[in-house]
Amino acid sequence: MGDKSPAVERDYRPPSDHKQDETEAISAAHPEIRDLLTTNSQKERTAEPQKEDTALSFDTARLYENNTAATIVDFRPETAGEKRAEERVNDPRFHEDLRTLEKRSDISEEEKRGTLEAVRKLLEPDPDARLSAEQRERLAKDIVRLAANPGVLDQGDHNTCVVASVESRVYRREPSRAAALVAEVATTGAYTDSTGTRIELDQNSLRPDSEARLDPPEEGKRSFASQLFQVTAVNDIYRHTGHRAGLRYEQHEAEGPGDTGERVFDTRKNPPELVGKNDPRLFKSDKSLAYKLITGHDAERANLGISGETDFEHGEFKTEEDLGRILLDLKARGELPAMLGINAGNEPFYSDQSAGSFNLGDGGHALTVLDYDPDTGMVKVDNQWGKSKDHIDKPISLRDVYAATLDPSQAWEYKLGNTIDRDYPDLSLYQRQLKVYSSRLDASPKSRDYLGFEVGQNMSRVDSGRRQNDPEQDRDRTDALMHEALDKLTPEQQLVALNVRLEYSYDTPANSERHSPYESGFRKESEFYNDAFLKAVRETGLTKGDLESELAKQLASEDATYNPTTKETLTVYSAANFLSKLPPAERDRLLAQIFN
Repeated sequence: MGDKSPAVERDYRPPSDHKQDETEAISAAHPEIRDLLTTNSQKERTAEPQKEDTALSFDTARLYENNTAATIVDFRPETAGEKRAEERVNDPRFHEDLRTLEKRSDISEEEKRGTLEAVRKLLEPDPDARLSAEQRERLAKDIVRLAANPGVLDQGDHNTCVVASVESRVYRREPSRAAALVAEVATTGAYTDSTGTRIELDQNSLRPDSEARLDPPEEGKRSFASQLFQVTAVNDIYRHTGHRAGLRYEQHEAEGPGDTGERVFDTRKNPPELVGKNDPRLFKSDKSLAYKLITGHDAERANLGISGETDFEHGEFKTEEDLGRILLDLKARGELPAMLGINAGNEPFYSDQSAGSFNLGDGGHALTVLDYDPDTGMVKVDNQWGKSKDHIDKPISLRDVYAATLDPSQAWEYKLGNTIDRDYPDLSLYQRQLKVYSSRLDASPKSRDYLGFEVGQNMSRVDSGRRQNDPEQDRDRTDALMHEALDKLTPEQQLVALNVRLEYSYDTPANSERHSPYESGFRKESEFYNDAFLKAVRETGLTKGDLESELAKQLASEDATYNPTTKETLTVYSAANFLSKLPPAERDRLLAQIFN
């Protein structure tokens, strides 16, 4: 997370909409950051009075009447008397989005005019344009929708969170830049970035995929305008990083479940060679690089990620307190929103993953931090997984935001460890670990569907300590804590945990019988295994026929190793594998009890 891209020139130009009174107010309330602000941000700036622009405007006389087209009218004196191309869009949503854009108070009038200029370019008749008039109208509607309400911008089922967070920041601060990019790609098939580099898109990427064809996109799905922006941004990043300069990122139609349609080709080969699927493989430094290539402005301070050392100028923090100070500094400078890297396996983001959003499980993710209130300690987060997955109306704590940047096991220890030590000061090491998992399952109900393996590993560590005669303060209490954690898992995951525990009890076999390596471990904890296994199997609702059929397959195999392959057969596989490792008499006894 702490890598820095040498291709990005550090240009600390302050944003044009910076407000001195906000800086002074925050500095007064929080003197600890006063020395972090630049001299320029502390000096009073005298803004030149803006001249009323008479070039482009809304035709507001008829704009919001039902079934009336929204018209962008050219009032430039030099074109007076000439008939201009005025495309009409008969869509009430477009009307409403135009009105919302016009009312945005957080961007300048120049930004609004620039955005509308790009929209007008898309709506003008252009027989030479790469995309059809219908597609360009669709893009015009997308742009106005995103510029009016940047919170509806989503990555969809694509591994593009890095460039989606960049796109979100551009639409919130400089929407005219995003609009110009889309308009140029739609009309020419290419984009010229702030360095003068021309980025050409392939024909596949210029066609809307299944998500982008929806009008408007469903929640959590990616619009056509965002498809063009994100594909262009990835290729611009590749072009400006030497080891990736010969790569081309393309968006194809997905070929089936699990396929996002993303493809990476090495164009240095003839013909170009497919070298990657479903992942453009982007990094922290790529966010600030892409932002500068598209806007010409620096975003290094607003590109946040956890690191071994804190560095305000590159958005790197080591502690929760440092993250808070960085957010406060950015707020004082007027440089929010920020782009933040997290681990999607952490709450609340793990529970936010669902159908309609890209399911990362436990992996890297990028999102946008909109605001931080140091008085309440709460942070507003825009996550490009759909509006219902945002944390704007219901902000989350700075502690949870910081913890989300850690590995999940570290995050839960960070959030729960101190509380457990305070409330249960006499727990042994093993007991404390079990209590952390039990508390984690309470705090994250969704984790009950997948934590069986880790709970099983934790129980096996208890067994290992017992085999080595490690002192145990209270065996009954340890067993009770194991049951406490186990019972909070789903029945399917309880079977996973029991299998993992038994798997790790492997001992030197006395003979070649399948059950021999596990017999000693089972007999030492037979009461625990019996009770837990019977309870879990009965709750799964497995039939006798299914279990006996799978058990016969397991016994016919020489390999008893627990190795589940598919979710569909996990329950019956786990139950049969457990039984297959038991001595025949114990196996028959449990089978009889299950269906008695």
